[in-house]
Amino acid sequence: MRKELRWFNRSSKNKKGISPVIATVLLIVIAIALFVAIFFWVKSMQKDVILKFGSGIEQSCLRISFDASVQGGVLQVENRGDITIGAINVYNKSGGNLISIDGITNPIMPGEASQLSGIGGCQQLKVVPVLIGISEKTGSEAFFVCEEKIRMINC
Repeated sequence: MRKELRWFNRSSKNKKGISPVIATVLLIVIAIALFVAIFFWVKSMQKDVILKFGSGIEQSCLRISFDASVQGGVLQVENRGDITIGAINVYNKSGGNLISIDGITNPIMPGEASQLSGIGGCQQLKVVPVLIGISEKTGSEAFFVCEEKIRMINC
């Protein structure tokens, strides 16, 4: 039995491992790398905040009010709200499919109207107001579609 203990003691002395200092440094480096990776992953999942008048642009969408009608192949959009509509995206709904049409790209000031001609052969139009704000991430101009103000118009 005594020989077995000696054999055990000899084999444990001959084995070498990494230094505790190196092991600690490796664990710290791995932990920091994981933290950085998770931080950037979470940050990339956050959506960009678009500002208008110093607050979230969603609040400005609530102030949009417009009338839209189609007569003789011309879409007429009148801004009745107190905020400038940056653009109007227009889609033609035909046979269950939505097809994008050239929209109104000029801003429509409060109380003004704008027209889009060349609307033909449509069953129904989807009129989508777009606001222009400032991206909080980049500081550049950004577009925001006001989903709750979409109108469907029969041709």
